[in-house]
Amino acid sequence: MSNKTDDSPWNSLEVAKLLVTPLVVALLGYFVQTQLAAQAKQTQQLLAEQAQSWQQNQRLSDRRLQVYDNVRVDLNRIYCFVEDVGSWKEDNPETVISYKRRIDREMQSQRAIWSQKTFSAYLAYMDVAFLAYSGVGQDAKIAT
Repeated sequence: MSNKTDDSPWNSLEVAKLLVTPLVVALLGYFVQTQLAAQAKQTQQLLAEQAQSWQQNQRLSDRRLQVYDNVRVDLNRIYCFVEDVGSWKEDNPETVISYKRRIDREMQSQRAIWSQKTFSAYLAYMDVAFLAYSGVGQDAKIAT
């Protein structure tokens, strides 16, 4: 007697392969797609954060340049007077002290935009150029 199920080319293993293979491929595709979407989202977030950081740094740089533009001429006049170079003869001690006051006002009011190193360098230069705290109510003296 012959068994008809043995003669059939569609045994249970073949049927299982036909059903399971598309399911496995579909699940793998879903997981890969999910991971790719998550990575794309993380990349977009990182790019957005970098763009925001760049914009903040650009605004800070612009602000620093604006403050520098406000003080550069007076700072140069102080340098010329202290070092006796350039236009130093055009100024007198009173005007040089007034330059210092304007620069101090601008720099101190904008202290937060400067790095500690930059602001320390500014203070160190002013300490070399002027003798501050020479008495109560006394103006700073020019160190020449």
